[in-house]
Amino acid sequence: MKGVSASIVVVALVVVLVAVFVFYNSGSLPFSPTKTYDNTVIHLTQKLISDSTPLQNEKVNIMFYVTNQGDKTVNDVKVNFFDIVGFSNNVLLCQTGDSTQMVQSTDGRTCDIMNILPGDARQVSLTITASSPTSQGIVQYSVGYDYSGTRTIEIPIIDQGASLPSGIHYIINPSTVGPIQVSIQPPVGSQQVVNGNAVTENFARLNVPFTLQFSVSDVGNPEGTKMQTVLQPSTLTVSATKFSIDQCVSDYQFSKTQTSASGSTVTNTHALAIPDDTSVTCVMEDDSSAINVFDMGTVQISFNYHYSFENTDSFTIRTVSQ
Repeated sequence: MKGVSASIVVVALVVVLVAVFVFYNSGSLPFSPTKTYDNTVIHLTQKLISDSTPLQNEKVNIMFYVTNQGDKTVNDVKVNFFDIVGFSNNVLLCQTGDSTQMVQSTDGRTCDIMNILPGDARQVSLTITASSPTSQGIVQYSVGYDYSGTRTIEIPIIDQGASLPSGIHYIINPSTVGPIQVSIQPPVGSQQVVNGNAVTENFARLNVPFTLQFSVSDVGNPEGTKMQTVLQPSTLTVSATKFSIDQCVSDYQFSKTQTSASGSTVTNTHALAIPDDTSVTCVMEDDSSAINVFDMGTVQISFNYHYSFENTDSFTIRTVSQ
């Protein structure tokens, strides 16, 4: 009987291990979920307005959380109540930095929240008194933060007389999380005649220039009206490994900031407003003096920016007779 019991235990353990292996490889384990992030990154959550139709001299409270739904720390987060009409006696409480305590704003209009970790939130609470003799009250505020992103493409390099090895092709890697995104077009290389037809190659040949085009767009969907994002000078960088960048041009030519044996780097010299003038074309060629059948080069586009949006809350202020 003891031998039978031991066999049953062994069989049961095997079944459990097989089940765990199957579930693990199917991604269905409850303790290994796939985390999803929001490209908008900063959201206003759990927003509450105590009264949208207050009587004159009554207090109104506007409360919300500034929540980081991205995958990294958000820097220099600020909330600014820049226009308050029909109200007075502003008392603005802010949860800033790593503190769990609410701190009163010195000017009654600005919350300097600073940094918010991924998945974390900071509370903002504004208390105002209805005082306008008119019937309308308005509270307008902006939310802004600093962020950055990258995107890369890997491009095969082969000799002029060689054929691209089977299964080898360019790879456009996924963009990092954020409201500002880069879209990269396939590289445009040499033209070859195949069966009487001109075919454009989507890879690089040794010592032959090729073209790479990319564009920058705003995919954010915040709670409010998003403001136009401008990439300030020296905030958009194109870095190439195993390629030499001849030039990158939007409305203006980029400035070359680094050239080395392993590649080169260029950066924007003028401000680029999204999406008006952020289509960029680069011409480059390989840096390799010799290759063995084929090699892979990398181009990375990096960018830093300030992102902001505005929101408006409207109120009907009633008199006692109403």
